Amino acid sequence: MSGPDVLQSGPDVARRVPRRLLVVAGLLAVLVAAGDRWQLHRETTALVRCVENGQAQIGYSVGRVAAVLQYASPQLYGASTPAQVRDSLAQVVRSTATEQLGPLAAERRRCERGQLVPWHSAQRRARNAYLAYLAAGGRQLLAIANQADEQGGTSGDVERRRRAARDALVAALPAARRDEVRRLLSP
Repeated sequence: MSGPDVLQSGPDVARRVPRRLLVVAGLLAVLVAAGDRWQLHRETTALVRCVENGQAQIGYSVGRVAAVLQYASPQLYGASTPAQVRDSLAQVVRSTATEQLGPLAAERRRCERGQLVPWHSAQRRARNAYLAYLAAGGRQLLAIANQADEQGGTSGDVERRRRAARDALVAALPAARRDEVRRLLSP
């Protein structure tokens, strides 16, 4: 005959995690991952929209200032131009550059307002690099506004920041959006 069956309890018994708890934990993990992908998609779309709008504003601003400089250059830089005419043309260049500062700053503020979750550091670096590029463009316009005899060419700082923004954005964005950003931020 065999001895009585003894039920064991206490610390020697291996505890099993209830199946429902595992299912709930799995579902939560899937939901968190899906939510993160959705947020990353939103951030990517906002970053690309920021670049599109920012580049449109930079193109418009630079185009306006360049057109005024091209129109005014012969008289502005001509030795035979009377000082009063030269001063008047310089004022036109300054006011055109100054008018473009507000819209460019507004575009920069719109980009800054985008929500980024803390763990999406590549997107944060990309946005910060693009904001630095927009700020450099604003400083260049301000320099033109303050000194109308400066030629409106691309300064080294603006070009360096444009390349840094392009590289950071390309690194942060999915492959499907990279060519679009390269095109938008090409010289």
